[in-house]
Amino acid sequence: DEMTANAKLFRKEIYDIVIYSEGAFTIKELYQLPMYQITEIVNSFTEKNKREKEAMDAQSGKKTF
Repeated sequence: DEMTANAKLFRKEIYDIVIYSEGAFTIKELYQLPMYQITEIVNSFTEKNKREKEAMDAQSGKKTF
């Protein structure tokens, strides 16, 4: 059901933030944040990873689009 799927996605985002932030956030802290802030944090990590990949590709001579 949709609520279960949303809850799973929310938990996954929480765990991903804890893992990718290398402990900068705790699970308890993240569960106290509203969903929109969790989404903003995930989007920030996604953008950071994209910029890093583009920089690495540029250094290796690959074109990025």
